[in-house]
Order: sequence, then C-alpha cells, then structure tokens
Amino acid sequence: GWLDCKSKVSPTHDAICADKNLMKMYRKVMDATGSVLTLFLTNDMYEMIEMNTIAWLSSCDDCEGSAGCLENEFKKRLAMLNGRNPDYPLAGTFYVKHLGRMALYPIGDEYLVGIDTDFMTRWTCWIYAVGVRKGDKIFATYYDYYNDEDTISFWMIPKGSDIIVIEDNPKLWEVQKMYCGINGLFSGKYVRVPMPNKKFNDGDDFCQIVDEIRFEDPPEH
Repeated sequence: GWLDCKSKVSPTHDAICADKNLMKMYRKVMDATGSVLTLFLTNDMYEMIEMNTIAWLSSCDDCEGSAGCLENEFKKRLAMLNGRNPDYPLAGTFYVKHLGRMALYPIGDEYLVGIDTDFMTRWTCWIYAVGVRKGDKIFATYYDYYNDEDTISFWMIPKGSDIIVIEDNPKLWEVQKMYCGINGLFSGKYVRVPMPNKKFNDGDDFCQIVDEIRFEDPPEH
C-alpha cells in the first residue's frame, strides 16, 4: 500500500489509517494531484507542485487528528484542484479530443500551466508556462528550459469555469512550429475533466513519493 499503517507516525497519518472514509478521500486528493503531475514530469514545476502538496499535508497537522477537520481539509483541497475554489476558478485539468490535455495548478497568484499532446498526435508538444490573470484572461509565458530563457507568450481565454480556449493566430503558429513540429499544435478548446480521472493516469506513484517524503521521519512523542 501507499500509506504504511503498521506504525504510528503523526496525528494526521494515524487518523487516515484509522478511518476508511478518510483514507478514501486522501487517496482521491493524491490521485488528482498525481494526474496533474503527469503533465510536468520533465520540468522543475514538478518539484514545486510536490513541495506545495507536502506543505499542505503538513498544515493538516493543525487538525490534531480530528476526522471531521481532516475531512473538511480534503474536501477543500479536492475542490481547489478542480477549480471549485473561488480564489482559483481555473485550476484543474482540461482535455481536447484528438489533441491532448492541459493542467493549471495554482501557486500564489499564478498558475503553473502544463500542456501535453504526446499521446494524442503525431507531433508532440510539451509546453510549460506560468499564467497570470489579466482581467478575465490568462497571459501565459513559456519558459524554454533548453535555452534558459523566456521565449514565447500566449493568451488563454476562459469560457466560464469549465472551458479554456487557446486561440490560433499567426504568432502562435510560429510558436507551434518551433516547439511542436512543422504540423504540430496546442491551440484549441480545452474542456474540464473532473479529478481524479483515469484518462489522466492515476496518482499511485505520486502517493508513494509523497508518503515517503512526508512520513519518513516519525516525530518524537
């Protein structure tokens, strides 16, 4: 299993192990986070999301093992990952049929953006960007890790809370030609996919990574 419940570690850990409902909710949160991380596997943003999740888990210790408190924290976290927190309405994972998928993960006042067309098209796009809200749109700047420089930017246009459009235009054509192959593209109408969802891969491996880091050194009692 991805939580070692054979020994007592912390109030949060022990409460999860003792309550089947908490365990189920915890796994949903970890699966959802793991699904987001599949779009950041080769990028420094992966570590940012991982550390942010571990920090959130640490904050759950404020519940002091209370099942009701932890259940509320898990519900809020899952809502945030799915864009149901009013502070982060565009967080979540999105999908375009026959094209690919996209994830937005909130860090502070920004969104980390990951786009992957790898499993959908002949031409692969791996796009990593930081998105900043500009009115009712998101202005995303792509960081080129290979050349160590900011190279491109593009607009992401929300249509309600469950659709994000990346519009095609001449500037984006050059970007897509540069990073997606001569016929590749990542523009399109991305529709929200509620998390967790097997279409985006499950998060078992991520659960194990987090648990190894978060609970590897039991505190002294």
